Parts: sequence; structure tokens; C-alpha cells
Amino acid sequence: MFSPGKSPVEVGKSAYHGGLLVVSSGKRLQVVNVVDLESYLDGVVGAEVPSTWPAAALEAQAVAARSYALAKLQTVVTASPFSLFSDTRSQVYGGIAAETPATTKAVQATAGKVVLYRGKVATTYFSSSTGGETAPGVDRKGRPLPYLAPVPDPYDKLSPYHDWGPVIVSANDAGKALGLNAPLMDLEPATKSGHVTSATAVGPTGKVTLTGSQVQTDLGLRSTWFDVAWLSLTPPAGRVPTGGTFPLSERRAA
Repeated sequence: MFSPGKSPVEVGKSAYHGGLLVVSSGKRLQVVNVVDLESYLDGVVGAEVPSTWPAAALEAQAVAARSYALAKLQTVVTASPFSLFSDTRSQVYGGIAAETPATTKAVQATAGKVVLYRGKVATTYFSSSTGGETAPGVDRKGRPLPYLAPVPDPYDKLSPYHDWGPVIVSANDAGKALGLNAPLMDLEPATKSGHVTSATAVGPTGKVTLTGSQVQTDLGLRSTWFDVAWLSLTPPAGRVPTGGTFPLSERRAA
């Protein structure tokens, strides 16, 4: 455990409040920032949203970030040396470099404030873009969360990521990324409110069922709001003369 002296602890060129816990993980070392909640939030709010946003928006983000962190702490695996990831798997945490006077003020103005549902801290998911409608929330057992029902978001059209793609992936690369170890032959998605909740990836020797979030991560997509289309070229029966034409077809998943 490394504790700060007159200056904050650093990893490379990045400085952090609190201390650093260094843990051996096989042949590698894992560095964990041990920090109190409010100092952690200083490094989250500034990393998640622009500090130029109105004060009320920054305060709303601070409450959402605090609630999300506390809700996730209830699901921590005790064998793990850390409680939260520092990236989008939890929420982005940039340490001292991410702090600004405006975001720190927002954290201080909302100190101790969280979102509650039936007396428990709510899991306050947030994203930079909804695609036009928020996704329904579920708990660890896959049960719907009433306070995270999908709602339309007409303002998302202002987002530069409202429309994205196409993301082109070869059958070989997709099969490898999705854990088939063989070319992908089919991807059968199940959707709810436009978002893919699960998908079955089919290969020549078997299939695997994944969550929509797993497919998003494995294929490098921006969100779970996507559909699947297949583009393949079948050689014509004979030679096509210069200037000649032959048909192409596209197949979309149901």
C-alpha cells in the first residue's frame, strides 16, 4: 500500500487522491486506487461530462454518479481487490486530471445526495446517447427495474452519435470475437425497445448465447441499439463481360 506524502500518488504521469494498492495478479501487477467516495466522484464527473455544462446538469450528473457507485458497491465480489472499474464498465474515472472547479463544485453542492427507490439506492445508468429511446433496466437476476422503464428521447437527435455505423466485420473476425473459434454463420438477436437484449451466435459446429452488452463489447459497437445484416457475394455462373451486371442480395436478421 502506497500512501500520499506532500504530493498525490501517481501512476505514470497520472495523479490520484488517496493511496495505491499494488496486488500481484499472476505474472502481472494490478494497481488499485483506494480513495474516498467524494474524491472519486471529483474524478468521475469531470471525465463523464463537459465542465461547461450548466451547474444544474453537473449536479444531476454528480447525483447519478454517486448513486451508481453506491449501488454497484452492493454487488462487489469480495475476492476482488477493487470495487469499480475506471472505464465504461462502471463509469469513467480520470483521477485528479479530470477535475475542474465547476465539476468539483457540483460534487460538493450535492454531497450525500443519491437517488432512492423503495428505500434502496437506485442503479442510475446513464449514457452519452440513447438512440432515441432509453433501454429498459434489469437487476442482477434479469428482472425489470420499474424505475428504469424505457421512455422516448426526442432530444437525442442533437447527439453526434444518434446515428452510427455501419460497422463492417468479416465472418471470421466476428466468430473469433464472439467465442466461436470459427466463422460466424448467423447472429440471431432478441430485442426490446430497439435494444438487443441477447443474441445467439451460430457457427459451423455449435452456437453460443450472449447478452446484448457482450455482443456490443466483442464487436466494438457503440451501443446495444443495432440490427444485423449479412452481405455476401456469390460468383456468377459464367464470366461477366465488361459493363455487364449481376445481382447482389442482403439478408437482415429478424
